[in-house]
Amino acid sequence: MSEAMPATSAVLREPAGGPETMFRAMAEAAPVMIRVTDEAGRCTWLNRNWLTFTGRTLNDETGDGWLWGVHPDDRSRVAAVSREHFEKRQAFDVEYRLRSAGGEWCWVFDRVAPIVLKDGDFAGFIGSCIDMSERKRAEEALRLLSDAGAYGTASLNPDETPARVARLIVERFADACTVTVLEADSSLRQVASAHRGGGGSPVPEWLSEFEPGEIEDDHAVARVIRSGEAELSTHDQRPDRTDSAESGRPASVAVVPLLARGRTIGAMACIRTDGSTGFDLADLTIAQELGRRAALAMDNGRLYRDEERANAALRLLADAGEQLASSLSRDDTLERLARLVVPRFADWFSIDILDPDGNVRHVAMHHEDPTMVRLATEVRDRYEPVSAPDPEMIKRLREGRPIFMPVVSDEWLADSAQDAEHLVLLRKLEVRSAMVVPLTAHGRTFGTISLARSTPGQEYDEADFAVAQQLGRRTALFVDNARLYTEAQRIETQLLKANEALRLLADVGVQLGSSLEYDEAVASLARLAVPAFSDACWVDILEEDGRVRRAAIQFRPGTDMRAVQSSRFGREPAVGTLRVIQTGEARLFANVTEADIAASTESPDHLAALRAMGVRSAMRLPLKARGRVFGAITFALGDGARRYTTADMALASDIANRGALFIDNARLYTRSQRTESDLRRANEAKDEFLSMMSHELRTPLTVINGGARILRSRGGQLDEKTQASIINDIELESDRLFRMVENLLAMAHIEFTEEVTIEPVLAQRLLDRVVESFRQRRPDRKVVLAVEPGMPALGAEPTYVEQVVRNLLSNADKYSPPGEEVEVRVERSGEQEATIRVRDRGVGVEPEEVERIFERFYRSARTSKLAGGSGVGLALCRRLVTAMSGRMWASPRDDGGLEVAFTLPLYEEAIA
Repeated sequence: MSEAMPATSAVLREPAGGPETMFRAMAEAAPVMIRVTDEAGRCTWLNRNWLTFTGRTLNDETGDGWLWGVHPDDRSRVAAVSREHFEKRQAFDVEYRLRSAGGEWCWVFDRVAPIVLKDGDFAGFIGSCIDMSERKRAEEALRLLSDAGAYGTASLNPDETPARVARLIVERFADACTVTVLEADSSLRQVASAHRGGGGSPVPEWLSEFEPGEIEDDHAVARVIRSGEAELSTHDQRPDRTDSAESGRPASVAVVPLLARGRTIGAMACIRTDGSTGFDLADLTIAQELGRRAALAMDNGRLYRDEERANAALRLLADAGEQLASSLSRDDTLERLARLVVPRFADWFSIDILDPDGNVRHVAMHHEDPTMVRLATEVRDRYEPVSAPDPEMIKRLREGRPIFMPVVSDEWLADSAQDAEHLVLLRKLEVRSAMVVPLTAHGRTFGTISLARSTPGQEYDEADFAVAQQLGRRTALFVDNARLYTEAQRIETQLLKANEALRLLADVGVQLGSSLEYDEAVASLARLAVPAFSDACWVDILEEDGRVRRAAIQFRPGTDMRAVQSSRFGREPAVGTLRVIQTGEARLFANVTEADIAASTESPDHLAALRAMGVRSAMRLPLKARGRVFGAITFALGDGARRYTTADMALASDIANRGALFIDNARLYTRSQRTESDLRRANEAKDEFLSMMSHELRTPLTVINGGARILRSRGGQLDEKTQASIINDIELESDRLFRMVENLLAMAHIEFTEEVTIEPVLAQRLLDRVVESFRQRRPDRKVVLAVEPGMPALGAEPTYVEQVVRNLLSNADKYSPPGEEVEVRVERSGEQEATIRVRDRGVGVEPEEVERIFERFYRSARTSKLAGGSGVGLALCRRLVTAMSGRMWASPRDDGGLEVAFTLPLYEEAIA
């Protein structure tokens, strides 16, 4: 020590007890690691903190010995920096990794200053080190999490995200990583793995140990998926183990769940092979956050993929519907449908029809490769249908039950083949996944659609099966309509040959088949009979609620019957019509007498109308389809010699029967179209809402979470202004999040609440409280409240009024420039109501948008760029006001800005 201290002693001259003794006491007491060098740069002395940290002796560290404790990757840099500043006699700072007594590499910050004697001579350097590993670790963790978030959002392909994250973790956090997902059938599948060295080195054999077979296995990955709780374990790494086959095995493993939207979708295993750098609880926390981000990215990708698949399915069904509606020529249309489905949804597409005798007849087949079609034709011609050896399949088809084979196994092909050559041909067809759905319409199964895929990895799933069934239903309706059309054409030809009068029946099929719109089909039924078959015709429909409605009425051209149409006769059926609907029995009135007219109605309006029409002969028939009576049709003849006969009754019965079937088809079609449209709109609204809310909720949650983490980890290092700013941000975003959730809850509540409790509300008192609360939250915004003197109590629900005014004030503040005031005015606007107005000088909205801003989830293009929002607030306000028997509207102000106003009734006792 005496040889290392002359320069230092020269600096600390004269004190009692000697400068060397004082320096040593000070250095040993200092809470940092200290080392001293001589003028040549050789380390001559280190304090106890340094030696304790490194676990080495003074003799080990002196000279250049301390450099051997520096990480090999940092050693040359530290030596070069030291030499450079020694030569210049300059102070310097340097960061490097220093090996601790426990064998860990710890980042240290080393500040080195020259020792200059009183006479100006240079005597060496003195350096002080502090351990900065935790700070470095935190910084690296933040960078890693940031990069992981960027990797997770770089692709919406859920199959790419696990591999990206695994590679990132291996590069920055661990020596190996595996990602395992939980499938819908509760099986486990490893979707990604990465290890140090990547593709340039062989995969370690032990990496396969992190792929459990079943969810119930006693395996860390399976346990974490079952429990949703992370696990941290340390593996055996004995120093005496020298077997090269065991080198590089896992030393520390962190297994974390992949949690997304409240459910566990899998697990991620992070492995380190160096026992000196094993995972600790801080690393486990980082791994959990990495898992959450990876899981959210994977789940977002899954949702995006599912949405894309759903959209593709909707487009396919829409295009198929257009093709099927374009023609009633069955074979040509089905051929176009096959070309549409292949290859968008299948590699194979075929249609088979079940004949009345029970045999299955092939009518269409399509594949992109014509040679495959020829091969399939050869198989069909040389052998019985593939399904023939499987009686259960034939039974399912005849019963109208679908068949779903996600994987067509070779065993199934072998069981279906009739001989070895047949099996070879079946294998050449390359069917890997198949679905067979029945063609069922109106309770009758008359064929099947078969779809198959040949590409491995693109097997059908339940969603595809649902699309196939929907496609089958639409095709079945078309085939059935085409059958009906063909049958109508056949009947038309026969009737034309038999009787000129039956030409009308052919017109029935043509006219009614021209539209599947329900009301148009009903009107067409009335129009087709006039004037070819009757002078007047009206159709009455039995509604689902039991009422009978006059749905259509038609008179001979040139007849002025406006008075009859506008009377009760034009709206309601007579007693005779109700009787036919109830009994289902047709009535013929060959010669209508006054007594017949009087007996058929009890209404003076109906009686007068029948007399005005001069009815001389009539027929009234039920409209019956599929075993139920849903209406009646009446044919009437006026002045003239012609009278209805039993032959006309038979023709009328045919017209009624066919008309009833077409009307019922139109009803079913209209209902299915309406249901499909409603479902599509609901899905679109749901997807838009979920996408929007996920974005809107993420922003305040990110600010709150980030601010809380900064205050917790670095709060003591921040000045008061910065802390106050972070706390203010947390409060603002918390308030924003609270309002969003409050609006959504209120919207849900008002949707399911039928009655609202009304009580007297004093506007001045309630609004004073709301405005004051707003001022406390937004002290920089001036709010002017003016309530008309003597304002009586309002009849309202106070919490609803508070929420409406809070939302309107929040909107006015959000879209108004700083310094502009917001006005709240209350005034009587009638004998029984008051109007509350909230005015601002913000950006306003376009005149054509004043109604749209009250639609749920609508956001004006002008305001959406200025501030975030969910588009729920104004829609909720209007619903709340309406529930309180009020009205709400908005109007742009002349000098800029917007006024949103609503009315509330005055409390009845106050009015009295």
